[in-house]
Amino acid sequence: MNMHKQRKTHYTDSKLQGLLVAALIAVETILLGGAVLYLYLRFNTIVDNQLFKIHSVSDTELIDSLFSELIWVIAFLIVINIAALIIAHFIWARFVAEVLKLFRQKLQLAARLQFSDACSPDTIQHKVLSTTDRWIEMEKNRCLKIRAISRNLKPVLNQSPAEIETLQEQLQILKTCLVASPVEFDITTIETS
Repeated sequence: MNMHKQRKTHYTDSKLQGLLVAALIAVETILLGGAVLYLYLRFNTIVDNQLFKIHSVSDTELIDSLFSELIWVIAFLIVINIAALIIAHFIWARFVAEVLKLFRQKLQLAARLQFSDACSPDTIQHKVLSTTDRWIEMEKNRCLKIRAISRNLKPVLNQSPAEIETLQEQLQILKTCLVASPVEFDITTIETS
């Protein structure tokens, strides 16, 4: 299969993901700044306490104290980062679930031919939902065209050849409307941004 014909799906939403990335950068900056400040103050205290021990039995006590503080800070950073990832995952999953809920509702309304309800304004703006609205609008127009043509169909009995030819043209148009939806875009190749 050619690469340009393969389905490309990018599950992204630049607005929400941009906010999540900005929040993550802010949290990381604050955490690392706080960790560096904390380590600086603790290391100063530990070194000052060790400077006045003249007859120290071993030098490993200083290294152990510094290493212990470093381990506590790293553990704290890991816990905060895991919590931030869980929160970001919750926000993202909630957003995706809301988009999919609206998408399903629109398709169910369209399946019941309730086109005016299916294109109602959304609480969330997303490219998938706007593409779905355009598709529903095209389906609405197709159904209206089918209704208009089918209402104008008359029995063939006692018809002139010109009227029969017009009827055949209308049937051909109706057949094309029923067989294939006039889709201007391929919904499977939507790239969201």
